[in-house]
Amino acid sequence: MAVAVEATSGGSAVNNATVTVTGFTVTSANLMLVAISVGDDFPIGADATSVTWNTTGTLTQVGSSSADDANWSSVTWYRLDSPAAATANVVVSLAGFTPDQIAVHVVTFTGYSSLGTPNTNVGNTADPSVVVADSASGDIVVAVMCTDGSGVATTEANTLIFEVEDLGSDTDHNSQYKTATGASTSMSWTNSISGGANFWAASSFAVKGAGGGGVNNALAWITA
Repeated sequence: MAVAVEATSGGSAVNNATVTVTGFTVTSANLMLVAISVGDDFPIGADATSVTWNTTGTLTQVGSSSADDANWSSVTWYRLDSPAAATANVVVSLAGFTPDQIAVHVVTFTGYSSLGTPNTNVGNTADPSVVVADSASGDIVVAVMCTDGSGVATTEANTLIFEVEDLGSDTDHNSQYKTATGASTSMSWTNSISGGANFWAASSFAVKGAGGGGVNNALAWITA
């Protein structure tokens, strides 16, 4: 069975440890992914987080990416296999840490079989990007990026999952997906700011259907 996106959504907050994405609908999806992107000087990957679906479905961490020397932008992924069908809330709560800015990116899939290896990239150049080395034709590659390069538009190269720009007059948060046509799939964004004003972090991996590669139930913490 080919893997396909069922639904997408997201939410954001400033100076708040909890974000609730309300009224999200799961119909027949067999995988939910939630990415959390944070702008603050303490990366979320080092902090305990609760991510739940419909109050009882608990998501587990897949992978993370923390920022460069500025240690500002970060992205962390969570997953839930076979989420219960419902129209309900996705709730993200950080334990003991209230970030300056936080965004939550939600995407569900049908026909999912396994996940590829998380790939990460960090930098302070213009036009952030990350490459998924183990993609294969027909996989859906997902990617999330957080950048301190606000004040100009951050634009995804592929299909948007969720975005918020100039959050707290500070950070841009953007997620996207595309269907891979082969190996080494590049996920990129345009953002013209570079240098010390544009510290960014990106994280990406392939969602595979039946017969695809990858490691099912992979729980990898990858820190760049």
